[in-house]
Amino acid sequence: MTTEASKRRGAARVPRYKFKRYLCSAGEWRFRQVLEEAVGEEFDILFQVRVAAILRPVRREDWERDGRRVAQKAFDFVLVSKGTSHVRAAVELDDRTHELPERRARDRFLETACKRAGLPLVRFRVAAEYSAAEIREAVRDSCRAAA
Repeated sequence: MTTEASKRRGAARVPRYKFKRYLCSAGEWRFRQVLEEAVGEEFDILFQVRVAAILRPVRREDWERDGRRVAQKAFDFVLVSKGTSHVRAAVELDDRTHELPERRARDRFLETACKRAGLPLVRFRVAAEYSAAEIREAVRDSCRAAA
């Protein structure tokens, strides 16, 4: 049976958290709107999807060594076939932070992991404006190449 004192001790061990009101930055949201225009008839767009929800080691026993490398990472966007959960591609929006050495190493790792798994990874640079037609074509080309 739980006592009032033990309830208070349990509550005291819960760290304080800050409510993050938005799932993505304003720039990512602007890109998402053009992405929707470009591929919204064919794909549903999910954002901030944990990489580990999509990529996992081939062998379960390799999770400790290999799974942890994807556990803390997220794709900016994931495209799934309209009305399903069938993953078709991951989309990354690269800002200036992707020029940093540690980010470049992360990007190379993700590109290799996605390629080996057969998951198309489409990268776009942050821009003031985006072309829905160019985005559509890049996504289609990546999905065709992976098929």
